[in-house]
Amino acid sequence: MASATTTAPNTCTTSGCKSISNALCLHCNKFVCTKHYLEHVKSTNDELAHLSDQLNSIVYRLNQFKITSLAKHATEQLERWREESHRMIDKLCDEKKASLETIFQLKLKEETAVGKQLCESVRQLIDQGDASHHQVEQLKKPIKVFNDRCATLEKPDFFHVDMKPLEINTHSISIKAKCFTFFTGGGSLLRLENQMQLNKWVDNQEQKWRLIYKGKRDGFKAEDFHRCSDNQGPTLTIIQAKEGGWLFGGYTSKDWSSVIGYVEDPTTPFIFTLTNPHNIPPT
Repeated sequence: MASATTTAPNTCTTSGCKSISNALCLHCNKFVCTKHYLEHVKSTNDELAHLSDQLNSIVYRLNQFKITSLAKHATEQLERWREESHRMIDKLCDEKKASLETIFQLKLKEETAVGKQLCESVRQLIDQGDASHHQVEQLKKPIKVFNDRCATLEKPDFFHVDMKPLEINTHSISIKAKCFTFFTGGGSLLRLENQMQLNKWVDNQEQKWRLIYKGKRDGFKAEDFHRCSDNQGPTLTIIQAKEGGWLFGGYTSKDWSSVIGYVEDPTTPFIFTLTNPHNIPPT
């Protein structure tokens, strides 16, 4: 024979309450009576209202952001870089101008010395008073050469500066932003500006991309690539050169497939370079 057992009812766990509990509050994992259960529900909903107010406050602050204040530090960095670059250019230009002045003074000193020497030779012959035809003819040639050299000083092309166009490496400045990227799913080879440029080329500035295949992570065999990439599209393929780390790749709107054969993309597929040894901008 077996007798049925009954479970003694629990009292409400709220301090000072002696009522029988009839509910388990999932919020605090305690048994409570109806009255205090309703209080727990109200407390939870009051907390939700507080979260709503907090969220509204965040959204309001977000709408108050201005690029002038948000990017103030970064803009100041760029301005300092520009000013320093200008100073470097000005310094180089001043150094070259000083070189022009030095060369001119040395040239002038050199020709003046030659002129004095020739003048002394002529003066001596004049003082002698019996210069021969041969002596006079001997002076004519160096005087003509001296005159021709001095005449070059009057020509605008006496100085010529060989200059190469100033090459600025666009990759020497890189913009980074916290908690903002267009590429997710793993580490990206692309700087933020590269990502923006690619989105510009695909004509969608807000396009988000997810990394589906990475050789170092997924393997370099053909079956590894197709295992990750088949039936995926549109896609961007980014390739990093072994030497120099240069970046290039291509875009297609078509899904990848293991089927061997030619697939036509009627949209606008393209290949591109992002970084290269020739300092060509993204093209």
